[in-house]
Amino acid sequence: VYFTDIVQKMKAPIEKCVIPHGDADELLWFLPFTHKFGLKRIYMMRMLPTSIFYPKEFQDIVDALPNASNYMDLSSKMPNKPLEGFENIDNVQMHEAMLKEAEAGNVEAMNVVAGNYNWGTGVMQDEMKAFSWWKKAADLGHDESQYYVGAFYSTGDVIPQDYKKAFKYFYKAAQQGYVDAIFQVGTFLRHGYGQKKRPRKALDYFEQAAAQGHIEAARNAAWMCYYGENVDRDYPKALRYYQQLAEQDVDEAYWHLADSYLNGHGHEKDEAKGWEWIEKGIDKGFNDLYY
Repeated sequence: VYFTDIVQKMKAPIEKCVIPHGDADELLWFLPFTHKFGLKRIYMMRMLPTSIFYPKEFQDIVDALPNASNYMDLSSKMPNKPLEGFENIDNVQMHEAMLKEAEAGNVEAMNVVAGNYNWGTGVMQDEMKAFSWWKKAADLGHDESQYYVGAFYSTGDVIPQDYKKAFKYFYKAAQQGYVDAIFQVGTFLRHGYGQKKRPRKALDYFEQAAAQGHIEAARNAAWMCYYGENVDRDYPKALRYYQQLAEQDVDEAYWHLADSYLNGHGHEKDEAKGWEWIEKGIDKGFNDLYY
């Protein structure tokens, strides 16, 4: 007996059993429901842990129900928030509409479809399909898609890791001003992923991204300037970044600002201001300041 047949056979009799014996709203917990995804239908059954009584004539149907052990556990492939990503019919319809646009060559739609597959929004999660659609859009010049293709090559979680290809796509997106890609280019140049280290160039990219409000880029730029990591030490510039980070409540910024005032890094010593930054950090709950 096909599972689809069982679903259809179960729907009417369960409804007849449930409605006379309880609130009609409880029907949600017993009725199977389906969503169409392309050529497939996903069947799901919600069931509260309870005893269900049914007339004897339904016994054949009950006996035909599949055992859970006969089916693969796909829970890891389901969205983290199924009500938002899976059961919301707007998401499903949006995905199907975007898929048609993507197949017709719309590069923005390709980016949306890739994201849907990546996070399981309106469609079963499939990271390989996500990569495939992002790659198509990236090769057509879409900046956000180029960034995500770079991320796939960088992590190696879904496709083989390839730092050179990752850098290539990050660089393309960075050239179009995509701020997260600018930060990643700086990271690759700083650590020498897939190429020689170029710390001075890395700092340039971090500063570009920091100017657009990228917090991690500002942290990297501040650290390199404060400690002179393969670049000329520049305390005043580092402190400007740490001041910017303190406004975002980044814990290490409080530590470095306190340290700079207490030890005269970048300006004259000012113990009162140093203690002021320590107390501010402790008030924020940053335990490193106790040191």
